[in-house]
Amino acid sequence: MTRPEKWLKWLLRIIGCSCLPAFVAVVMPQSWLIGAISYFDPDLEVGLLITYLARCLSAFYVLLGILCLLFASNVRAYKNLIKWVSIWSLTLLPLMVVMLIVSVPGVVGMKLFQYVVGDILTAVITAVGFLLMLRNVQDFS
Repeated sequence: MTRPEKWLKWLLRIIGCSCLPAFVAVVMPQSWLIGAISYFDPDLEVGLLITYLARCLSAFYVLLGILCLLFASNVRAYKNLIKWVSIWSLTLLPLMVVMLIVSVPGVVGMKLFQYVVGDILTAVITAVGFLLMLRNVQDFS
């Protein structure tokens, strides 16, 4: 196993494990979810749509964490899947930044905006790192 393969395995494990706690947000009581959302935007009314989106996004992170842990089990076998997930992240996330800025007036001053931008930048940096490490991963044979 090459050094980039080892680094990629560890990075996948770290990201996978860091995504799994999002499961709490999927199943937490509604009052907790309202409290968490109110912390970031006290004026936001937490209705059905906000609850649905928050829980679905959290479930997506749990799925991503499970996939990363699965990919870490054999980076050679999952090389193409890791590549496509990374490319998907790179194409989707900049579009999300543009939509966030254009569609929500005054969002730049919100506390949540900083966290969203940080999340997006982390995903882009991670995807680029994956793609750079994948160049040195041998094909599964």
